[in-house]
Amino acid sequence: MDKIEVVLPMSLEMGVRKKKNVYLNLNVYRNMPFHQNNTLKRLFKAEVEPILPDFYFENFRIEYVIYLPNKLKRDIMNVGSIVDKFFCDSLVELGKVPDDNYNYLKKVSFSFGGLSDDKKGYLVATIIEE
Repeated sequence: MDKIEVVLPMSLEMGVRKKKNVYLNLNVYRNMPFHQNNTLKRLFKAEVEPILPDFYFENFRIEYVIYLPNKLKRDIMNVGSIVDKFFCDSLVELGKVPDDNYNYLKKVSFSFGGLSDDKKGYLVATIIEE
């Protein structure tokens, strides 16, 4: 069984003239216009592409560990759901997996790992071939 581990961002800088740090979470995603959501998704894919090794998994599962930037209490699924959506779509678009539906992606799990040392927050994703 092969597995790949990558560190994913919990926020991205967005904006042309004035850069703004945007947290990837369901509340922000739900309240943004479509074009901004689409821009965030493209930025996420561009951030992830260079850190992914060469692999292809037909059937897989993903385990996420979330490291928060501060002690502010958060619903980890608000963060996890959006990062997972962006990450799975990136894996499909980059040809690392055939699709992210239940025929291929067998399980997704999330856990809280504590506070991040960098004060930015991040997720560690482990992709495991089934």
